[in-house]
Amino acid sequence: MAFDIISALESKTGLLTVNDVASILSISTGTVNRMIRTRKIPSFLVGGNRKFDPAQLIRWVVKKNPKIMDGRNVQRTEPSQ
Repeated sequence: MAFDIISALESKTGLLTVNDVASILSISTGTVNRMIRTRKIPSFLVGGNRKFDPAQLIRWVVKKNPKIMDGRNVQRTEPSQ
């Protein structure tokens, strides 16, 4: 499922609206707005309208689902210290 979301986001050009994000994530606009209010999803204001950068959302999805990398079920490794 996360890979489908990433694919959908990669196909988008320009900034996304609340409706766009709700559709891509298969959730309601109310849920997207609640996630915005609680700062659980990256977004910003443009002229008083909430917008989303597809690249930021991809990073957010990968962070929330660390096993999803490049469409494969691969775990991210942290650099050795």
